[in-house]
Amino acid sequence: MHQLLQDMGRDIVRQESPDKPWKRSRVWNHEESLNILQEDKGTKKILGLSFDMNMLKKESSCGSSSAIDHEFQDNDLNMNFGAAPSFSRPLEFSSSCCRKIEFSTNALNKMEKLILLQLNHVKLKGPFKNFPKGLRGLCMHGFQSEYIPSDLPMEHLVAVDMSFSYLKQLWRKPKFLGSLKYLNLSYSKLVTIGGFKELPALERLILTRCESLTHVCESIGECGSLVVLNLSYCSKLKSLPITFSKLKNVTVLTLDGCGAGLFMKEVKRMKLLNVPNKDSVSKKLQAFFSSITRLVPNSQKSISLSLPSSLVTLSLTNNNISSESFPVDFSSMSTLKNLYLDCNPIDSIPDCLKSLSRLEVLSVGGCAMLKSILCPPGTIKRLYAEDCDLLKKITLHQDMSAPPLICFCNSASLTEIESILKIQDLAQVDNDIICSLGWTDIHYVKDYEVEIIGLMGGFESKRLPVKMLYEFGIFSTCFPGNEVPKWFAHRSNGSSISFTMPSSSENKRIEGINICFRHTFLDDSSLSYISTKVENITKDRSWKYHGYMAARGYAYHEDIVWLSHWMFGNNELEVGDEVSVTITDQEELGCAIITECGISPVYSDRDKESVDPLSYYKSWKRFIRGDLSSFGKTSGRYYYLSNDQVCPGPYQFKRLFCSERRFKKSLDDIPIY
Repeated sequence: MHQLLQDMGRDIVRQESPDKPWKRSRVWNHEESLNILQEDKGTKKILGLSFDMNMLKKESSCGSSSAIDHEFQDNDLNMNFGAAPSFSRPLEFSSSCCRKIEFSTNALNKMEKLILLQLNHVKLKGPFKNFPKGLRGLCMHGFQSEYIPSDLPMEHLVAVDMSFSYLKQLWRKPKFLGSLKYLNLSYSKLVTIGGFKELPALERLILTRCESLTHVCESIGECGSLVVLNLSYCSKLKSLPITFSKLKNVTVLTLDGCGAGLFMKEVKRMKLLNVPNKDSVSKKLQAFFSSITRLVPNSQKSISLSLPSSLVTLSLTNNNISSESFPVDFSSMSTLKNLYLDCNPIDSIPDCLKSLSRLEVLSVGGCAMLKSILCPPGTIKRLYAEDCDLLKKITLHQDMSAPPLICFCNSASLTEIESILKIQDLAQVDNDIICSLGWTDIHYVKDYEVEIIGLMGGFESKRLPVKMLYEFGIFSTCFPGNEVPKWFAHRSNGSSISFTMPSSSENKRIEGINICFRHTFLDDSSLSYISTKVENITKDRSWKYHGYMAARGYAYHEDIVWLSHWMFGNNELEVGDEVSVTITDQEELGCAIITECGISPVYSDRDKESVDPLSYYKSWKRFIRGDLSSFGKTSGRYYYLSNDQVCPGPYQFKRLFCSERRFKKSLDDIPIY
């Protein structure tokens, strides 16, 4: 709920009885709730009441305010009723405080119409039969009993949250709860859980970090309405129920941090398949186990879990799963759209992923052994590969209609996303390539260093050897210097230059043009980047290029020289064409001005049969001399060439991922302008 709507709603409720909260329909302020419970002021008017010992402590130290109420609403109710919890660590509460405040269950007697009740981290005494009979939502964090009391009225409950409780089992004797849709027992002391036959309407079961849980009853297969199941970090859970595959409506399954031991029982079942068929009993056993386990193709050691075919989201983060023993066969998961394999020791993308014809989100962040990502399904829209220390190359399907959004922050070894961008140390680039670009006499800059920002390693600037960036058929580099190289025949002061494309004296073929400009910095720690517009006025064609790489410069230091080569073809640039080049001046940002620029044509007399040093680069699909149909023209005038929507820079990254908790640490240091 939007905060303004929440404030407006709460103000309307306050007006029901400004001075007597027990006469309001809802009570959410914890001091007011405490007073009502201690003074036995409950009334039939109250429909919803919340009290949280932890929040009361905050209110007592900070003063009661709407801000406190909002924190409670955001971090508690929204999380517990209707959505799985997303704690990054266990919430703490003091058992000593629970002993200080003790309520009698009789305090609820007069609240006959109570529908929503939250009593977090408190101690209750007395029979639970005094609880209101019409409760629909019950939240009791830190509940201190080892099982749910049999006399607690639960017939009408739709949502129950007993996270952080001392429960070891749900109840001594199962109760039929025909209305219960949401059950959250996260961070509890559960050892076993069952009785699912009595929960026919259950849709969400959240058991996050039940670290003592060893057994989930086979009756879970009877939960035909189950949609979301979260067993993340149930580290003692050694196997999944055999009936798991019977769940036909489960769309979200989270098995993060359960460990490779979760699959050990499947290995034992597989061994039974190899026992010689000495009798009919053995044959029946083999037939039974064959129905629930199967070998992953090309691996005699890999055991495949038979997971529900209805899954849309599957998370297997932090399970110590390797590429060679990947435990899941995806061939039957035709509906899977989101797959999370983060923090596993995989060194490549498992081949079985290629069968996922509807996969849209693939996450392999934090996979420290991952070296390459080769052709994930062509339906991918988002690829998360951050914090992959050994990742060097990502290869996407050439026939993808549009590249996915790729997050690779802090993957410092990544140098290439094929067909999108490639970054190399200039010193490592073959001399034949440098010559083909027409970059004359720049060998001296190979030993230079420049402060670079926005590369694969993260968002902080680093002093690195001079780099060469390739994207869209454009090669770029930058280095410290105080002038445009002398071999540029056409030069101009300022940020723009025009010329008529001359012919070669030897009738050589036009390969492209080189563009160069010099940035002078007005302030310390100023940003320098390429933003260049090239217009073929004769042919009425234009391209505007915003480079992925940026540098940082300082006043009273050397300027930074940018050099780029634009490969043209398909008659996009011919002798006699009038060409105009404009470099965006960054003076309005208070950082840098362009003091000089230059342009130079590049020709080639290479035979068509000879090896082209640039053939690999020219094979890329996203290319100014190739198909630009995927790039819309801005105002119908020019193609805008930028990888910000594929490989976002720092500020674009923050806008795109600001709501994702996984990037909080990376985002904190990035301002939004």
